[in-house]
Amino acid sequence: EVIKHEINFIQGKILRPDVPNKTAFINIGSRERVVPGLKFLVGNRGVQGKFEYKAKVEVKKAWIHTCEVAIIEIYDKDKPVVDGDHIVNPLFHKERPIVMAFVGEDRPLKLRYSVDEATRPIKEIGSEVRKEATLDVDYVIFTEAGSQKTRESYDPYKKAVFLEIPIADASEVFRFLGD
Repeated sequence: EVIKHEINFIQGKILRPDVPNKTAFINIGSRERVVPGLKFLVGNRGVQGKFEYKAKVEVKKAWIHTCEVAIIEIYDKDKPVVDGDHIVNPLFHKERPIVMAFVGEDRPLKLRYSVDEATRPIKEIGSEVRKEATLDVDYVIFTEAGSQKTRESYDPYKKAVFLEIPIADASEVFRFLGD
């Protein structure tokens, strides 16, 4: 059985959004390892508990308990960012570094980033990147087309399933790195 990594672990909330000026605050700060440049998706749980995203925000200033964020992209003009909306980022955790492993072929032509390009911003936000799936990895990121994962001889995929490590697709995770 495959454990699909759920990327909508809630890290905090939006406070005092000013949508016309594209700014807001979040209720976590440098004490929770937040650094300027960190990006979050904003949204709430919708139908069947699935997360529905409204916007993307980027941390501009970090203080001990709060941060100022810029609203860099709004997905639906009919659903504005409001006080209390949740923020998520699977590459970030408030209490400890996230450990992830990139496995598979590195194909930057189909994906937004190569593994090397993605590793730098992930390390900048305090998370760890490995090249192999081991027991201490929080989740495995596959960097190739889905058809490769279904091959019977595909060892990294079988190893992640055997070790019961949650699996994420690179295309899903890379949207948290930026533009």
